[in-house]
Amino acid sequence: MKHLLLFLILLSPTLVFADCPRTTLANLPALSREYRELRKTPSEPKPSTEFIQHKAEVMDQLRQCLDYMKADRKLVVDTLGAPDRIVKKGELLYKMAFDSVKFSETPPHLDQAKEALIYEWRGLHDFMFFLMDGKKVILSSWWAALE
Repeated sequence: MKHLLLFLILLSPTLVFADCPRTTLANLPALSREYRELRKTPSEPKPSTEFIQHKAEVMDQLRQCLDYMKADRKLVVDTLGAPDRIVKKGELLYKMAFDSVKFSETPPHLDQAKEALIYEWRGLHDFMFFLMDGKKVILSSWWAALE
């Protein structure tokens, strides 16, 4: 299966993932570079609304593709950079992130989650997270303070 996916990636650089319609394999590296630049912008003084919205859009496009691919930990970190926080199962922040996800059906292997890789959008007010089984993405989502 891994070889088939690699073959499809090499065969069609414009292959679009069903769950990330605006993101293609061909522009994943460009989005990664863009996110890393956006991430460098300090949160003080307060960035413009347009900047904040654009950063969230870029982050979410990357999140959707990495989740859809059930990317391994190395690919997540290679794409997004080091997480702002790594929170182990049982820690308070992990519980906050996990409890914020509402499921119509429990995703398979969720009980195998061991940690959350957290990427801040607006500090810990709002962040994107990847629940990991130690090797790959189980699921990803957003946590919002709803202030």
